[in-house]
Amino acid sequence: TLVPAGDGGVIVVDVRPANDHLWAQWLSPSGAPHWGQFGIPIRIFPFYGPHEPVAVSDGAGGVLVAWSEDPNGLNAYDIRAQRIAPGIGRVWQASGVDICAAAGPQAHAAIVSDGQGGAIVAWQDERAGASSAHIYAQRFSADGVVQWAADGVELCAVTGGQTYPRIVADASGGAIVAWTHTR
Repeated sequence: TLVPAGDGGVIVVDVRPANDHLWAQWLSPSGAPHWGQFGIPIRIFPFYGPHEPVAVSDGAGGVLVAWSEDPNGLNAYDIRAQRIAPGIGRVWQASGVDICAAAGPQAHAAIVSDGQGGAIVAWQDERAGASSAHIYAQRFSADGVVQWAADGVELCAVTGGQTYPRIVADASGGAIVAWTHTR
């Protein structure tokens, strides 16, 4: 995942497959790393590590990152988030914050800035079963506090699978979410 940096460079968020860890690196326009040789660890996870990271600028030179991870190896992926700030590294607890830890797997997150230092994340959620995936969303503040209902707000309850959300910011600090539906 790439996020434009204020200096004309880019912040790269990636999963390192050799150890299943999630990292961020700020590269200058010439490609020089700002955050050490390897970058800043976002999530160091011993098993079933982070997948599908998405990131957006925090508006203050850092990034807000969301990802799915399987904390117990049971194919029950949760959505987590972390804020990375220049000169600080991880801002919240080492494991990040829970965006959704409901039963069943949650995956395919999409993220957008809320314009206030936080973000809105949408994802595909299978808490009701794999054949009836629905789209959920959650807003979290710059401090990592979820703003809506625990484990997110369901965006569509129509029968049939809803998958692969996409999200864009609207003009008032909210978001517009679109997805694929199997009906």
